[in-house]
Amino acid sequence: APFLQRMVEALDEFESYVVVVSDRSHSRVFTVKVGTMEKEAEIHAFGAVRHVKTSGMDHLLSQAHTQRKADEHLLSHFKRVIEALEHVAKFKPFNRLILGGSSETTSEFFRLLPKSLRHRVVGSCVIAGNASEKEILEATVAIERRAERAQEMKKAEMLVTSAAKGS
Repeated sequence: APFLQRMVEALDEFESYVVVVSDRSHSRVFTVKVGTMEKEAEIHAFGAVRHVKTSGMDHLLSQAHTQRKADEHLLSHFKRVIEALEHVAKFKPFNRLILGGSSETTSEFFRLLPKSLRHRVVGSCVIAGNASEKEILEATVAIERRAERAQEMKKAEMLVTSAAKGS
């Protein structure tokens, strides 16, 4: 029985979570369980829009057009990442989601998440889109631990409140 108790505690301590690391043209989705990462999806944008400076009066119009195209590509890319994330949620349920990338990219991605996924986000970290799995794990494990502790504190507060009402 003591062995099983320690095993249950370890599994509780290392509850699985999902990490999405993105930049404007490349995203990866990982599940993390008991300190190990597994890549679930890797999504590349269909095309990149690069800004080319031109001379002349058409410069202002082409700049706006280029920015609009870049925004459309990013939106399309993030929609594909969200589809992959929803697939993971369906087949490997999780309660916590951590976003990684530049602060601009993570905030844009967060804004596009459906409510069913947005409420699972427990934090984000600034990390290079091409960071190694080891770097991603190191950057996200502290966020996950803080989220776990916050959940435990909330449960403890609920128990204390419940006990106080019952007496």
